[in-house]
Amino acid sequence: MLATCLKSYAMNSSSAHFYEQQKISSGVCESISATSKYAGMNSSNRSPLTPEQLDEAKRLKEVYNQRKAEAKARGDKLTQDEVAARCNWGGQSAVSQYLNGKIALNLDALLKLSRALDFEPSAVSPRLGKFMPSPSQQNVEEVQAPPQIYRYPVVSWVVAGSWAEAVEPFEPGCAEEYMETTYHAPDGGAFWLKVRGDSMTAAVGTSVPEGSWILVDTSLDARPGDLVVAKLTDSQEATFKRLVEDGGRRYLKPLNPAYPIIEINGNCTLVGVVKKAMQDL
Repeated sequence: MLATCLKSYAMNSSSAHFYEQQKISSGVCESISATSKYAGMNSSNRSPLTPEQLDEAKRLKEVYNQRKAEAKARGDKLTQDEVAARCNWGGQSAVSQYLNGKIALNLDALLKLSRALDFEPSAVSPRLGKFMPSPSQQNVEEVQAPPQIYRYPVVSWVVAGSWAEAVEPFEPGCAEEYMETTYHAPDGGAFWLKVRGDSMTAAVGTSVPEGSWILVDTSLDARPGDLVVAKLTDSQEATFKRLVEDGGRRYLKPLNPAYPIIEINGNCTLVGVVKKAMQDL
């Protein structure tokens, strides 16, 4: 019965930890610790800067030299110590390292330096400029970090159907393809499927047409209304439907009314809940 179905799902979803979940640190988040920590960093432990980051350092130094020349023309003097003071940093070491490409720019440093040297952030770092706050937020010290990215394997419908039956459907890291998303499956048990057929294509409302990519989280308990991937006992493959409940009974319902509704009566295992759907353009 349904309890058996859900129990089977819960028992077998533990296999999800065998799948790779790789959290990718975005380039814009490489260096977000306080400036005081930079002085204590061993340079041998730092990753080499990318060509893009080195170009950012070059543009930053050009801005600094220009502001220095402008100050001299006014009879003033601009030093790295003064820039550091404007950034509320303890000394000129961090300024020097940013100018000379020893450490990569991060959001916080770019914002402070843009204020101290009066330049448009995106002019120095197009990479980071798109994450800068709007002008009305420029007085806010904290800048929200860009979303974290996670990678999950792309599997076939056959493998998806075997997920709830096999302890380890395939060796960790052996998927031929991975896709990225901002969605975080806490237990790492998620995978991508490419939709086949038009059973989930609807004329109105929610529609997931053939060719769409769906992200299936195997760690979640399915609730009525959720889009789910299930494994029928009489099929070697998975099926993609909406879980509905009526009169105390549960069903797998296609979004396309041309396809039949399947009652859940011990004839299936719920593999996971669909959390993302996207299409190739």
